[in-house]
Amino acid sequence: MKRACPALERVCLPLTMIIGVLGLGCGESTVAFPAPPPTTARTVVVAADPGQFDDVVIRAGLSQRFVLPSRGVPPAGPFDALELDIDATLGQISIAPPPAPAGVFFAAPAAEALTGTAEVLVRAGLDSEEFSVCDEGEEYGPFTLPLDGGPVLAGAEDVKVEPATVQTINRGAYSICVEVTPTQDASFTIDGVTFEAADCAVPVADVSGIWVGPYECTDSCGPNFGGTVRVQIAQEGINGSYMDDQGGGFKGTVCEQQLRYSGGYGCNEPGSSALVCEEVESGVFVRTGENTALKRSTFTYFDGALPCTGTCNDALTREVAE
Repeated sequence: MKRACPALERVCLPLTMIIGVLGLGCGESTVAFPAPPPTTARTVVVAADPGQFDDVVIRAGLSQRFVLPSRGVPPAGPFDALELDIDATLGQISIAPPPAPAGVFFAAPAAEALTGTAEVLVRAGLDSEEFSVCDEGEEYGPFTLPLDGGPVLAGAEDVKVEPATVQTINRGAYSICVEVTPTQDASFTIDGVTFEAADCAVPVADVSGIWVGPYECTDSCGPNFGGTVRVQIAQEGINGSYMDDQGGGFKGTVCEQQLRYSGGYGCNEPGSSALVCEEVESGVFVRTGENTALKRSTFTYFDGALPCTGTCNDALTREVAE
């Protein structure tokens, strides 16, 4: 929620910075929210074309990018939530010593043992003439992978996909970019990238329209504040987006009565997976009745070099034409 008195000096933040710093919960809020809606789990593999990325030579110190699917169609949603499965994805990667140079007919020397590592970055998002998934997609990692096939050295935790990227994926036009930078020449093969998906197991409610009501917020760098906010939500199936009258832009996914969203204020491109904002926010909007809702969120910004965080609670009513 944008502060009523924007007197603080702020710097721009990437949307992904909110991951691991702030959750969707509201901390000390006393507002009682319904339990999360039920979901069904499934495994989704975004696969390379057969043989497309088999035994590709990767060179020490140079980054090599692999875009999946390279020609095929990615698995379709709609998904309520996605999580990158690191172990399963790394299980689809194999690394071997590089082949002998072409044209060598005499006995080649034994291949050098692989003792180095490779830094692996995964990005998800659109891939078009206007938007490069390898440059602007939402980033996961880096993961440090031993070239000798040992267990991942760093970044082994599974990573949740931001709601804005889930919305892009639900529209079907998405790609996955895997960028590999080794410390030693090697032969690299990748078959796919694995996500654990949660599908909404109940009908999706209509949360669209104009919602108005009071809000109250805390701020770690200043006094509590509040006021009245006007939110306009657009919805297409499980995809939802909204703007508020304080200049915020947000996108997310609807499951049952809940819209889980992320976005911010002072953004370069509101709701995109390449979002950079002066203030970033994520939260959940819950319809509690036909025309009533509660919204809670967490936000972060910088006052100079000082990171500031806060939580907000809104009690909203949908405007209904008479």
